[in-house]
Amino acid sequence: MIFFVFLLSPIILLGELHVILESSRIYRGITRANQSEYWFSGKNVYRKRGNAITITRKDLELSWNIDLSTNTYWEEKIVKEKKLKKEKEDTRALGFQYEPSFDWTIREPGEKKEIDGSMCFAITVEGDDDFAESITRIWLSPDSPLEDLRPINDILTNSMYNQGESEIVQKILKKYPKAQWVSCEHTIDNPIAPIIRSVITLKKVEIAAAPANIFDLPPGLEKEKNKK
Repeated sequence: MIFFVFLLSPIILLGELHVILESSRIYRGITRANQSEYWFSGKNVYRKRGNAITITRKDLELSWNIDLSTNTYWEEKIVKEKKLKKEKEDTRALGFQYEPSFDWTIREPGEKKEIDGSMCFAITVEGDDDFAESITRIWLSPDSPLEDLRPINDILTNSMYNQGESEIVQKILKKYPKAQWVSCEHTIDNPIAPIIRSVITLKKVEIAAAPANIFDLPPGLEKEKNKK
């Protein structure tokens, strides 16, 4: 596990936030590994994962989804999602549409270990349902030089499998405003599928000059008209 922070000052930040992370997912004995790159500038976000690029422009209220393998793109309007109250369902009739409704337990702070020279601590979120279990362990470095950790925290909470767990992790991260997560280990045991294990690790966090026009739609792409 490698974790780099190339920041000399927590006050003077010249440039944009640049993040690289690695993720792996183990399912049915097969491990799939990916690397994602992010650039953040104000409300604009650039994300690249393999041949897929997403550029979010909140100032324009849209996002561009780019497929480099086909040199095509489609755009989506940014719409605020409304939370809907979930109706109680009969789990016997749901089959593969079953979604666990967990009771959550938070264990904090837990064990400690050194990660790249920083003594980090773990917070564990355990979910229990009649037919499923979920365990997430987040490793936090206590003193981040970043003043605003929201972009990095959003990467983590958006990766959660369960909305309830995502909201709990958001509250935990707000409780430790100076701590920066460096790794997250997740295991979920569903009643209708094998156990899924995943790990997300920050590999680089820096403030740097973003490549020119990275938040603009690249020229030469063909728009997919029927994509929704």
